[in-house]
Amino acid sequence: MQLLATLRHGLRQDEVDPGWSDTAGRPWDPPLSEQGWQQARDVADKLRDFGIGWVVVSPFLRCLQTARAIVEELRTPVKWEVNCALGEVMSQRYLSGLGRALPSGRVADWFWQGKSLQEGVSEELGTCDFDMAQSGFVEPPESIEQTHTRYARALQEVADRHASDNVLIVSHGEAVRRSVTFVLPWAQVYEVQHCGYTGLQREQDADGDWDEWHLLDQSKVSGVAWTEHTTVCANPTYGFILPQTS
Repeated sequence: MQLLATLRHGLRQDEVDPGWSDTAGRPWDPPLSEQGWQQARDVADKLRDFGIGWVVVSPFLRCLQTARAIVEELRTPVKWEVNCALGEVMSQRYLSGLGRALPSGRVADWFWQGKSLQEGVSEELGTCDFDMAQSGFVEPPESIEQTHTRYARALQEVADRHASDNVLIVSHGEAVRRSVTFVLPWAQVYEVQHCGYTGLQREQDADGDWDEWHLLDQSKVSGVAWTEHTTVCANPTYGFILPQTS
């Protein structure tokens, strides 16, 4: 059996301080707010029984901080992977908000302001050893549909790569949405709260083959809400997506 939890980061600083980005050195990558740190610590207790062996995290600061707070609260040894395939939707609307321009050039050249991705992540995770699965960012503009395709592939690849362990993915709201429609293609996901998460489970048969994934929770139980529809919708692959800064 394998468990896969996909969790959204905690509340960001720019969500409680709208003027934060006006003076921030890296306005496209806000940190957690104090409330966000507390949300991450609080959700750790709910994840304790998952028996997490791997933490796989988006390289965005709010996700790194959320994952770090959870692991510190769990106080159990885990292995770390940083994966750009689990990063934010790579578009101006999600990275800088309306009316703000992104820096020019390749994302890798400006995201950490002259530092490499490895250097930037190391500063946040400190002495933790971590693997880099996909070290390159998708270049903007990226559509929601493209992002959901990326997330679906990443969810399966992460689970398969660490198939002998239970995995916690710390990513963004759209990744959590996709984890629902990954199992329920017709679902309409209408809310993903900060530190809301889904739990997926699959069983392995005697021949070593994996069964299909199924969701452990019902809608609204863990901060993620959806409805299920059996009628044909315009976009069955991605479900109904409401705009949400993730």
